[in-house]
Amino acid sequence: MKRDSFIFYRSFYEALIELEDKEQLVLHNAIADFSLNFKEPKLFGITKTIFTLIKPNLEANRKKYLNGIKPKNKSKTEAKPKQTESKTEGNVNVDVNDDKDYNENKDKETYRKFKHLSISILEFNKLSDKHGKEKVDDILDDIENFRNNKKYTSLYLTANKWLKREDNNVSANIISANG
Repeated sequence: MKRDSFIFYRSFYEALIELEDKEQLVLHNAIADFSLNFKEPKLFGITKTIFTLIKPNLEANRKKYLNGIKPKNKSKTEAKPKQTESKTEGNVNVDVNDDKDYNENKDKETYRKFKHLSISILEFNKLSDKHGKEKVDDILDDIENFRNNKKYTSLYLTANKWLKREDNNVSANIISANG
């Protein structure tokens, strides 16, 4: 079995750049032959020492490659034996009355779901337009890891509330720092 490509890290380059040209060539060829053709090189001296330090990275990448080409037995959408609910189950519709811009759509796609809460792509985009995607994702992580999140019924409304609270805290800190 032969590979078509491999990863050559900057650390390899930096280790080889200080060597004589002939030693560099020997190591480049040894790395390529080991990575592409799975052939163990016969090296001596400094080239053997440097290759010994590089080899664990090459082996780890080879293992990832071999794991990637194995045929998959299970589809990613199949439930695992101990899994109680499918991660790709149907979307949860949220009843929202106090957001006049909210457009309820039964066919909307879910952006993120955990336990009993979910947020649609439309809802996520509304929040991220106002607060930024990274900030919204951070808040969703916080809500997911919040021990008492079982009491929430709408991930969109909860995230919106938490984001407003965070914005108010930031504003208050800026005012008190300047005041």
